[in-house]
Parts: sequence; C-alpha cells; structure tokens
Amino acid sequence: MLKILNKKETTNYLSSLIERFGLDKEELLSFAFLMNKSKEKLWVVSPECLRVELPNINVESFGQLFARSGRLPSEWKPTTNVIQIFGKSATKNVLQLTDEQKPLFMRGIDLELEDSQLQTVSDGYVIVKYGKDIFGVSLVQGKYLKNQVPKSRRIKKL
Repeated sequence: MLKILNKKETTNYLSSLIERFGLDKEELLSFAFLMNKSKEKLWVVSPECLRVELPNINVESFGQLFARSGRLPSEWKPTTNVIQIFGKSATKNVLQLTDEQKPLFMRGIDLELEDSQLQTVSDGYVIVKYGKDIFGVSLVQGKYLKNQVPKSRRIKKL
C-alpha cells in the first residue's frame, strides 16, 4: 500500500537529497511523491497520474522508484533512473570521472579518487558523471568511490 505524501511531507523527505546534491526544489515539488508502508521506498509520479481512478484494483507500486532508504535513517539513495533525469540540475557532490576512470567505472570497479576530485565531493552518495553523461549514484568513503551502479547496467567489455 502506498501513501500519497503532501507537500510538507515531501519537503521533509526530500530535504536531505536537495541539500546533498543541490537539486532544484521547485522542480522536484512539481511532482507527486508516494511512500510505501515501511518507509523504505519513495516513488515519483506526475500529479496527473493521481487523478486516474482505479476502482477495485490493488496497486503494488506506482510511478518511478525515486529513492530507497540509505545508510542512515535520514539519508535516501536516489535510483539511477531518477538521478539521470533530475541530476542534470545538481550543483553539489557531482563527481566527474577522468578518461582513465571511465572504462573501469563502467565495468563496476571501485576507484581511488584523485585529490582534485576529492575537493568537489564529500563522504556519502555522489552523482557520477563523465562529461555531460550521468552514470548514476555511488558512495564516496574517504578517498575511494564504491561503485553502486546496478550489475545489469555495467559493461563487461569495452
């Protein structure tokens, strides 16, 4: 069962992501958000979708999975699909890969970051990019990038 969040609830749940990545709050709040009963998953839909009546249908999920609860109770990890859409407006904790790192990252390998990269991010989830292409979200711990791109999206041979 999913609960439709009001604007205040949405703002509370999204505030850590907005702050972490410098996302456009107004853009995000133009969408509707739903949460599962266990408060572990957050979905996003266009507000028009909520106007559709589905009598006598038990809906398991609705819209696009937006985020899952993260390492900390107040932390959310956005999904790859969502960050590829909304991450274009991100202004913080965006990690730009080097030419040498790109093929390693695409194969799912964890990376040791360069000092210049560490100056642009802080420990926690980061948006990983190469040029204008957003690859997804991964975890920075110290000087290492823990690759968290889903296995199904990794490239085995380049």
